[in-house]
Amino acid sequence: MVAHEWQLLLQGIIICVYKCIICLGWNFYVPKDPIPYLAFISFAVIESGYNPYMYVIFN
Repeated sequence: MVAHEWQLLLQGIIICVYKCIICLGWNFYVPKDPIPYLAFISFAVIESGYNPYMYVIFN
């Protein structure tokens, strides 16, 4: 595999792991304090816009 194929594989793995964590947390995680809840909602909002940042980091 050449370098750009490894970068694409790493990008795909990061996307899958991030989406799995957000999906599992959204369905099964119920925080008792408002601060972890705020952090989780922030990560869920960022989920829709992290692709441009990944493009800048990897390219």
